[in-house]
Amino acid sequence: MPEEGAEGTTAGPSSGDAAPRTSVSKSHKMSAKRVPSRIEQSVDAGGDDIDSWLKAKTVLKPEDQLELTDVELKEEHPRVLVQGNPQTPLNVVEFSYKERSYVTIPAPPPLQLLYELQGIALNMYSDEAQGVRQSIMEDIAVEEEEEEEEEEEGEGEMLPEGEGEEGEAEEDEEEEEGDEGQREGDDDEGEEEIQKPKKITNMFNFCERPAQTFIRFKRAMETQTLPASRLPLGDQVTQYIIYDSYEKDFAAKEEEKERERLAKERAVPTGLATAAEAPVLLHKKEKKITDFEIISKKMVNSAKTLERMVNQNIFDGVSQDYRNYEDPADDLREKEGTLLPLWKFSYEKTFKSHTVTDICWNPKYYDLFAVTYGSFEFMKGAPDGAVCLYTLKNPSYPDYICMVDYVVLCIDIHPQHPHLFVIGKSDGNVAVYNVLLATSEPQFKSNSVKYKHGGIVWQVKWAADWPDGEMVFYSISDDGFIFQWVITSMGMTESKVMPIDLDIPPCPGPEGTSVRLKGCGRTMCFHPTDPLICLIGTEEGFIHKCNITYASNYLFTYAAHRLPVYKINFNKFNSDIFISCSAGWGIKMWEDCRDEPLFVFDLRSPVEDVEWAPYSSTVFGAATSDGRVHIFDVNVDKYNPICSQQVVSKKRNKLTKLAFNSYLPFIVVGDIRGVILSLKLSPNCRKKVKPPKKGPQLTNTELEVNKLTTILSHVREDKQLVPPPDRERAEEEEEEARHHG
Repeated sequence: MPEEGAEGTTAGPSSGDAAPRTSVSKSHKMSAKRVPSRIEQSVDAGGDDIDSWLKAKTVLKPEDQLELTDVELKEEHPRVLVQGNPQTPLNVVEFSYKERSYVTIPAPPPLQLLYELQGIALNMYSDEAQGVRQSIMEDIAVEEEEEEEEEEEGEGEMLPEGEGEEGEAEEDEEEEEGDEGQREGDDDEGEEEIQKPKKITNMFNFCERPAQTFIRFKRAMETQTLPASRLPLGDQVTQYIIYDSYEKDFAAKEEEKERERLAKERAVPTGLATAAEAPVLLHKKEKKITDFEIISKKMVNSAKTLERMVNQNIFDGVSQDYRNYEDPADDLREKEGTLLPLWKFSYEKTFKSHTVTDICWNPKYYDLFAVTYGSFEFMKGAPDGAVCLYTLKNPSYPDYICMVDYVVLCIDIHPQHPHLFVIGKSDGNVAVYNVLLATSEPQFKSNSVKYKHGGIVWQVKWAADWPDGEMVFYSISDDGFIFQWVITSMGMTESKVMPIDLDIPPCPGPEGTSVRLKGCGRTMCFHPTDPLICLIGTEEGFIHKCNITYASNYLFTYAAHRLPVYKINFNKFNSDIFISCSAGWGIKMWEDCRDEPLFVFDLRSPVEDVEWAPYSSTVFGAATSDGRVHIFDVNVDKYNPICSQQVVSKKRNKLTKLAFNSYLPFIVVGDIRGVILSLKLSPNCRKKVKPPKKGPQLTNTELEVNKLTTILSHVREDKQLVPPPDRERAEEEEEEARHHG
């Protein structure tokens, strides 16, 4: 066996085998010097018999372990920490204009600045400290010279008169005699003064001398005075007092505006020689401004034309679809149609922050429509409103913009004067705007205190002009009244046409009086042939037929819906047929003076808007709050829509308004994010009646009327005739009753 304590020894399977020698580290050598166990002692004593059953001791090591000699194992490898920064840039060069080449600059020192404080102490042996000391010495010398001069002047003033004259003579002689000697000695004295400076105390050799003073304590001083006199003051505030105060404040503001306007008109420009020259210069100034305005208008018109050309090139594909594309799938499905998305209209200041509250097409320009922006959530702090006019020729930006200080909820364009439109606001006011004017202010507006609605104006409608040329429009509000507004040359006046009373008995009031409850108006629609007949929709779900000239009673009342009526619209071909929608998920088609509706359509979602198509007597469209547009044609299907298409996202968006174009086969819809979508109707959604081959030739209007009449004849229920009472039989029954009685 190998000797005890040998380095790297292993036991073989038998005593005769030589154990291989391996190199181990120092730690292995230390572990080898241990006390032999009992088994090893028995091996030494027993001999070869025990080696036969002992297990071989092997050292486990990886195959690729490096084998080192004892000298290599004992070799020490020192590691030295240096102050070099490994991130310091090396071989830094800069361009030298003197040598006209790049020169190597020394590397920055291995110094990391952690804290730096600039002090005021200087080393007394430094050049800077010597310069400061020299300047202080010069200042002191100058001050001493000034003090000596002041002392000499003071002594001369204190001498008597005679002595002063003699002294002056003697001084003059001495000065003359000593001028020459003084000139020679000036240089030597100056050098001695510089060589022997005055001793200056060390500025840094000082000691603190604190002193303790007496602390004065605060004393509480009290005094007694008479209490201030108090008087009980009380007043009664009623609705009338508040109204009068608002009216006075409004009148004061109007007077102040009128004074400012008159002051501006009477003002004379500054810098004029006489007041007589003012009209001449003002006329010249107005002429210059007028010329500038004419030039600017021409530039604006040219820019608009160029912008439209650019947009038509950008949206050329959409324009081609708008004019020429027809869905070929309609040939394969007779009772189904589709909607093709075209342009999107939006304004940057109203996008995502405002809701589209109303849409109205211009009656003269078929490619121009008006949009009002606001909000229907009045409890969350509604934003300001806006009115924009869009054209199909420029879908990227509105042609006319008008920002309003309140939410705008409705709009209507005058049928004879397309440049005039009227809006209704959430504060109860109405305003008339003229697009031809350069300003964005309303041409006519209601008085914001006295002459206005007491609630939100939900709808405004232009009426036929009066014979003398005065324009008239009506407004309906949730305060329970319908107002008539007349525009004259003197301004705009209002009058209450009729109250919207509920069709229920009056309620008992105070002191034995009776109060008739008023309803909340929501929508209105005038008869297309009789301008005096009007249909009124209320938030209670009723539809009232009334005459504007006789407003005491309703002509007829329809128990239409259970929730607020959002829209009423007459058929374009038959004025006895109208349609209504409500928040109660339903659309109902009515005939004049019939209690029951002709058709009822359930769309399973609140219907925000509904409108008859201008090209067909049996087609109408509806927009629901779940983001879908429904197109119905009762001539094709009396129960289901021929097109029901998802236009906007159901979760994040919903539709609010819908409007048919009067000349082109497409519609526009608005949503709560301030975006207006234009959709083209496929051929199946706008089918027209084919004229008969035989018989008299009828116009398109007559064909549409006949088509609608034929459909309604199948759903109308004939009125049951009640026989008149038999008077003779009634008299006989009364006589028999008296006889038996």
